[in-house]
Amino acid sequence: MTDKPICLPVQFATIPLELKRIPRWVLWRLVEVGDEGNKRWSKLPTQVSGQPASSTNPATWTDFPSAQHAYEEDPEKFAGIGFVFTSEDNLIGVDLDDCFDHVTARFTNDALQHISDELLGYHEVSPSGTGIKIFTRSDLAHAHVDHSQGLEIYPQGRFFTVTGHYLGGGIPAEAQDLSAFIPERALHVTGDAFADYVPPVEGYDLHRVETELLTKLDPDCGYTDWLSVGFALFHQFGGDVEACELWDRWSAQSGKYSSNGCESKWRTFKSGGATLRSIIFKVNQKERADSLARGEIILDSGAMNHARTFLDALYSAEEGYRLVHYAEDFFIHAGTHYEIIEEATIRSRLYAFLDKCKKPAKGGALVPFNPSPASVSASMDAIKSIVHLPNHANTKPPIWFEEYQANKPDASKLISVKNGLFHLEDKILLPHSLGFFTQHSLPFEYDHSATCPQWDAFLQSIWDDDQESIDALTSCRETRDSRSFLT
Repeated sequence: MTDKPICLPVQFATIPLELKRIPRWVLWRLVEVGDEGNKRWSKLPTQVSGQPASSTNPATWTDFPSAQHAYEEDPEKFAGIGFVFTSEDNLIGVDLDDCFDHVTARFTNDALQHISDELLGYHEVSPSGTGIKIFTRSDLAHAHVDHSQGLEIYPQGRFFTVTGHYLGGGIPAEAQDLSAFIPERALHVTGDAFADYVPPVEGYDLHRVETELLTKLDPDCGYTDWLSVGFALFHQFGGDVEACELWDRWSAQSGKYSSNGCESKWRTFKSGGATLRSIIFKVNQKERADSLARGEIILDSGAMNHARTFLDALYSAEEGYRLVHYAEDFFIHAGTHYEIIEEATIRSRLYAFLDKCKKPAKGGALVPFNPSPASVSASMDAIKSIVHLPNHANTKPPIWFEEYQANKPDASKLISVKNGLFHLEDKILLPHSLGFFTQHSLPFEYDHSATCPQWDAFLQSIWDDDQESIDALTSCRETRDSRSFLT
C-alpha cells in the first residue's frame, strides 16, 4: 500500500466570496484505488453525510457554510472541500499539475508559470502543494485536457478541490479569452478515425449519460459492446477518472463484473473505438425496435413520414442512411462499399414494418395501419426521393456524397479495402464512410509494414547486389514516373 498523501489544510477566510455564494459545494476524501502493483490515491467527492457525491448530480451538493462546518467538525473524515462547475454560469477551472513548490513558493515549470502569469482569475495552491488551481470565467464549451503539458481546463461536469492557499488574483467580472492556451483543433488526415478530431457530443455531461443512456443499455452485453461503452466515455470526457468510475458503476450491475476490469482497460485507451454518438445511436435503435415490437409507432397519413420512419428504423447508422437509390437500383452500404439490394426486398420489409405500426382513426382511437398496395407504393416513391442520387457524369462512383465531401480527399485517389479507404498517393488509411459511394472493395487489409517478396526477388534477379539501382526503381515504382522509366 502506498503512503497516504498529506494534504494542505483548508484556509476558509481567503476563499473568494463569489464562490462562497454559490451552493455547489462538496467535500472530498482520499480513497485508494487500482489493483495490486498499481495502487493510487483518488479524490472521492463526498456529501456532508459522508455518502459519495457526484459532480453531475445537484442533489449531492451543499452550500458553503455546511461544507465548512462538516470539514471543521471532523477533519479526519474529510481531506478537503470542493466546488462544482456547471453550465449554469461561465465559471471554469484551470488545473496546472506538478508545476509548483509550496515550500519555496516558486514555480518549477516555466510553461505553466507563463499560463498562470497571463490568466486572470483567483489562483491558489492545490492540496498536494505541487499544483495550481485557477478559478476564472470563460465561454469555453468543452473541456481541454493535455496531460503531456500538465494542463486541464473544465467548464462543467467537474469539481475542483479548494484549499484557500491564496497566491493572487480574484474572480474576474468578464469572460477570459483562452485561445492563447488552447490550440485550435484542425482536421488532420492521418488515417486514424480518431486522430482526425471528433468533438464530444454537446449537452451530455456525466449525469445525463448515466440517467438517459446507460440505464437503457444492458451491462451483461458482449465484450465488444462493453468495451465500446468505455471508449465512448473516455472520448466524451477526455479520459477523466470520474467517467471511468461511471463505467465501473454501470459494469458492476453485470454478473460478469470484475472489480478492476474497467480501470485496467481505461489505462490502455488512447485512440479509436467509439464516441458517445455510437451509444446514442444504439439507444435510439433499441428504443425504435422496442416501440415497433409493442406496436407503439404511430404514423400519420403522409408518405414522407412513413418513409423516414421506416428508414430510421431499418436503414440508419451514425452517419446517416445506409441506403442509396442510383441509376434505377437500390444500393446498401455493406461496411466497406455499396452493393445492390433488390427493390422487392425493401418493399417486403416495408410491408412488414407498416404492418406493425398504428394510425389514428376517427375519434382519436389508434388502429392497425394495415398497409395497402397503394400506401406501400407511395412510401416506396418517398424512400427513393429521400435517398436518391442523380445519375449524371459527376455522380459516377467513386464519389463523395455532397453532404460528406467537405475536407475530404479526391474520391478518385481512394480505394476501399477491408480496414478503410486507402489514399493511393499519400499512402494513408481513412475510416470507411457512408458518404463514400463506391461499388467495389478489395478483400484484404492495408498493412503499411507489408513487404513485396516477389517484387524484391525480381529486382534481386536483375541487379543482384546493385542496391542503388534497386532503390532507384523501387522509388520510381511508387510514382507515376515509373511508366516512362520502364518504357
